[in-house]
This record gives sequence, C-alpha cells and structure tokens, in this order.
Amino acid sequence: MTKTTLKTSLERLFSEGVTRYPLMDLARRMHLLGSDTRLKMLALLEEKEMHVGELTEAIPGVGTSGISQHLAKLHMAGLVEKRRSAQNIYYKGTGDAVVLVALALLQKSVE
Repeated sequence: MTKTTLKTSLERLFSEGVTRYPLMDLARRMHLLGSDTRLKMLALLEEKEMHVGELTEAIPGVGTSGISQHLAKLHMAGLVEKRRSAQNIYYKGTGDAVVLVALALLQKSVE
C-alpha cells in the first residue's frame, strides 16, 4: 500500500468515521484486527474473493472450523461480505477504512 493510499484511507476514516463509526463500533472493529489470523484473512480478502477451503490452504495452521469462526465474526462486524454459489460461500473484503488503515500500517511495519 502506498503512502498516498494510506493518506487517503486515513482521510476517509476521519472524514466519514466521526459520524459513521461510533466509538464502540470503532473499538469493536479494531479489537477484531488484533488477531494475526484475521489480519491475514482480511489482507487476502481485500485482494480477491475466496471460499473457506481456499483460505484454509492459504493460511497454514488454521483449520476449516477456525477459518469459519473468524469469518463469522468478520461478517457480523461488516468487514467482509459473502455470497453463495452452488456449494460454496465466497467472502470478500468490504474496503472498510479501519481495515485499510490497519493493512497499510502492517505493510509499513514490514518495509
């Protein structure tokens, strides 16, 4: 994520966020980002739509049940969207400003 993208995400968070994200909602979203597994999932889902099996393969050490539980929490918080196609449920990131800022900070920390 570039410096411009981080700046844009921060601007969006603070311009829309003051009224869109009440303090408790913001705290809940940030708490969900405290899990490295959920951060990995969100990073993947902001890039492309995936189903549970794909996420399980992409994140070693976490089983299908664990991935499903994390996805349920993320979906309830509005951080991912889902759609059904035949037997699979596909998930994707919602482009939430809090998530984008967290991912930008994560990327900055590894540079």
